Amino acid sequence: MKIAYIMPQFPVATETFAVSDVNALAALGHEVTVFALKPPTGEAATLRTQVPLAAGVTVAGWRVAPIDMPALIACLRHGMGLALRDFRLGLGALAISLRVAAVVHALRKGGFDVVHAFWSRHPSLVIAALAARRRNGAGPLLSAFAGAYDLVADDALVALGLAHADIRFTHAEVNRPYFVERGFGDVHVVRRGIPVEALAVGEGQADRRRIVTVSALDARKNVEGVIRSFALARARSNAALHLDIVGAGPDEDRLRRIVNELGLADGVRFLGHLSHRDVLARMRAAHTFLFLSHKASERFPNVVKEALYAGCYVVASATPGIGALVCDGVLGEIVPADDSEAAATALLRSMDEPPGRTVRRRRVAARLIARRWSSRRSMQRYASAWKGALADLTGEREP
Repeated sequence: MKIAYIMPQFPVATETFAVSDVNALAALGHEVTVFALKPPTGEAATLRTQVPLAAGVTVAGWRVAPIDMPALIACLRHGMGLALRDFRLGLGALAISLRVAAVVHALRKGGFDVVHAFWSRHPSLVIAALAARRRNGAGPLLSAFAGAYDLVADDALVALGLAHADIRFTHAEVNRPYFVERGFGDVHVVRRGIPVEALAVGEGQADRRRIVTVSALDARKNVEGVIRSFALARARSNAALHLDIVGAGPDEDRLRRIVNELGLADGVRFLGHLSHRDVLARMRAAHTFLFLSHKASERFPNVVKEALYAGCYVVASATPGIGALVCDGVLGEIVPADDSEAAATALLRSMDEPPGRTVRRRRVAARLIARRWSSRRSMQRYASAWKGALADLTGEREP
């Protein structure tokens, strides 16, 4: 199939899973073109070397391009209508109207089988414009994913995309009621995977005294809670514990001050943004992965999947559906995001894990991730659903 992915922006440091998805589709023999609605960030070139795209995946450029006038008019109309209810939301839609119209023109000329909105907010403008231009069922299959940020925003843009899509996806069973309540009970629940074929399983001896967290340094990610939990565990441990903080963001200066105030300067390292390869190496070197986000959009964080596959004992916050991933008491522990006492106790328990149990846990985690959380398997399910929906759309499915 020839598939178009519509992204708000691409690539993005916190969304390496988007690259995993399109690479998996290419590995399955599909041709994928990514269209971004906003210009690339300054870090885009670096990201593309750190997480390269597979052959068969292209990224549409930002050169001046023809536009689809009906799409432009529709986008302007949507933007003005949104502005009457939510000025910022409407302004955002108006700001990308020309880009949406150029993307729609390229999609209508490109002979795509599937157009997929990777998120159901601004990409919904493309889905709605293509639906309005459809005649007698002709044109590509219109597909939309909604999850995480979309479900938290729950705004008119999300509703627009879901209403005009031919097929809808989400990534967690816990999200299904959202769709059912809006009349979309036929949503496909497909887990978002990681590229296990390209990752090394955690082997060898990790440092039992080393803890790692990987996160954007954003207050919603609660890295402060990670630091305070680590401080409690370190104060109660007979061993000298160490914490590696991987990631960058606006909260870094405040977090560094907290580390100094707690007297942890000799035990905490801020490693900044690292390449995907280096992140995984840090995970394999640590015995425990600590993740205490209370961000409302968290479901099954990819960093937790990667930490499990890398061999870490995971202590994670109680976000929706997380038990299906961490398997509380088997592969790690689930604690309240703001309970530093519980997190510290879990950290100390992880240090006392018997070596034989560590080996068994790592094997179980690697098998679980490979079987249930592989991006290749996930994208096989996407492709199968798209093929079935295309057959229904064109009337080619056998009765």
